Amino acid sequence: MMELLSSWRETETLDELGVGTIRDAFSDFFFPGTSTIQTRARYMLFVPWMYLDLEEQKVPSHRIAERARDSEADIIESLAHAAPDEEGIIGARSGRSLQLMPSGIYWTGLASWGIRRYGGTRGQYYASLDRFYERLKLRRWGDTEVLQEVAAPRNWHPKLPDPPDEWPKPTSLRLRTHEASFLHDRIMELHTPTLLAQLLDRHAVEREVGPVWELPQIASLPADLVAAIDRARSFAELMKAADLLYALILAELRENDELAEGYRDQLSAWADENEPRRHAHGQHSDHGQWLAIQGRRPGGGALRFESTWRTMVLSLSDLRGLADSDEARRLVSEREVSVKGRRARVHGGRRLERWAAPGTVNTLDFRWATVRTIIADIVEGLGRERDA
Repeated sequence: MMELLSSWRETETLDELGVGTIRDAFSDFFFPGTSTIQTRARYMLFVPWMYLDLEEQKVPSHRIAERARDSEADIIESLAHAAPDEEGIIGARSGRSLQLMPSGIYWTGLASWGIRRYGGTRGQYYASLDRFYERLKLRRWGDTEVLQEVAAPRNWHPKLPDPPDEWPKPTSLRLRTHEASFLHDRIMELHTPTLLAQLLDRHAVEREVGPVWELPQIASLPADLVAAIDRARSFAELMKAADLLYALILAELRENDELAEGYRDQLSAWADENEPRRHAHGQHSDHGQWLAIQGRRPGGGALRFESTWRTMVLSLSDLRGLADSDEARRLVSEREVSVKGRRARVHGGRRLERWAAPGTVNTLDFRWATVRTIIADIVEGLGRERDA
């Protein structure tokens, strides 16, 4: 259940108008194996090391969930004690009471990067272990091709680096050189054309940079990838306007003049920034050219709203008129109702009263805030002297 909730969490984050499926499709295309709730790259090794230890101990299926949780809690405590100031320690505050452990956060990414060879969910993996141990005996004791063919396949990549001497009590989230090399090779082997691999290959470690499309390395990328990035940028910029107008509508319904004025100022700044982008927004109006999201099945309703919204925005003679456009307000209000039904805040009532108004509406970043740290972890690890 926690894995399911975590998969929803990203879709629901700042997604009042239900366009998260498009955002996530772009994010998966650019940065496969990542999510917004990941923190540091070394967890891609902590999780398989932990499970390999438990497999070596032949922990049975009915006990593996409990033992794994205990092991992950021990890892949390070890990191929090050894490196209390290190950023990205999952569960540093919650400790053993943490609900969603790193194994749940990184499970999908481990498969995407080819580190996890078992193809099911964590629950299915747990249930498979008793049979796995039985079949493992055939691999070790079998002396015929038939026995070898039915023997248990590996659940984890055979070239996974050995854990450090202090394991299972890690003291840092910094990657050793050979660990970084392993993660680098997995990404380059399976995801070479992606933005993740291309930035990693170019050692893009600017942790404090703004949107990904402002990276200096973008100019050297393949043309089709640059075009996909600009499409994602156009989508993000237009959806920011929709989110700002939505916030303005709610602020007015709450009769909060100061808050409403703040959103009007943000819409005015948005208009100034996007007048020069009209041509780019117009170029990306055909969803048939959005190769980045084909096959990732974003919601049809989300795509229709995006297309209608784009057309309406570009029809304005002056983007500064967006804040007071009756058509724009209708589109935003109807979209929230179609997504939430009677729970829509534009209907007023207690849901409007409980609305936590964002001071500043940000542009979608397609997980770049997370991914740039993961890339930096790997690049910095590759740059360290080789460990003994």
